Amino acid sequence: MKRTFWLSFADEKRPKGSQFLGVCIVDVEADDAEVGVMLAVGKSWLEGCNPGGQSSAVELPQDHPDTARCPRNLLLQTEDLLALRLL
Repeated sequence: MKRTFWLSFADEKRPKGSQFLGVCIVDVEADDAEVGVMLAVGKSWLEGCNPGGQSSAVELPQDHPDTARCPRNLLLQTEDLLALRLL
């Protein structure tokens, strides 16, 4: 089953205001959401869109219009997310 994950990255050791490292959206094939998260983080490393730090994952619904228009496998910053109207 195709699953799409929004991965957000942060580094709490950085000064306030610079802790957010970005977001990437990745698709994986997984029957289980928990396995999907692990696969999504691994894929983000392989695709070069994982900047390190702590990650948080949210599965995006396949039938939501924003899911289809999200760019995949790219590290997106706040400005990118605002331009894409994803924030």
